[in-house]
Amino acid sequence: MKIITILSFCILAIFSQNLRAQTLTPTVISSGGSYFSVGGYSISSTIGEIAVTTLKSATLTLTQGFQQPYDIGTSIRETGLDWSITPYPNPVSDYLNIRFDLEQPMDLNVEIIDISGRKHMIRELYYVTPGEVVTFDMVRFVKGVYMVRIFTPDQRIQKVYKIQKF
Repeated sequence: MKIITILSFCILAIFSQNLRAQTLTPTVISSGGSYFSVGGYSISSTIGEIAVTTLKSATLTLTQGFQQPYDIGTSIRETGLDWSITPYPNPVSDYLNIRFDLEQPMDLNVEIIDISGRKHMIRELYYVTPGEVVTFDMVRFVKGVYMVRIFTPDQRIQKVYKIQKF
């Protein structure tokens, strides 16, 4: 029994020298790309790489992408605007009212879109004041579900509401 244990230990020691734990390195699978290295600086690129951040100094510009070996992170820019929009009545039969409780007067665009994506109404509202109510004529609209999309002209801020027409 002692000989079998020693023999097993020797065989295990011989074969374990060739065994290695898995290591993962960042890899990119793409159809093309390139790599350059000059004077201690290197750059690599792939076809279809998405640039996420650009850093600039007096002499260098670096655009980072998904090949970076660490997580760059993401951020969402806060708009700083506090607004509330209330469409009523819902469901609607003839006229839809939208109350704009805004922080400050602003220009807005309103689109009414059916469930298949067709735009039935596009309206630009200039200088909408806080508390203002705007009425939309929906008499000629057929029964169904509509999306009311309200957004700023630069499309930085938007809200979408589902409205039922009966």
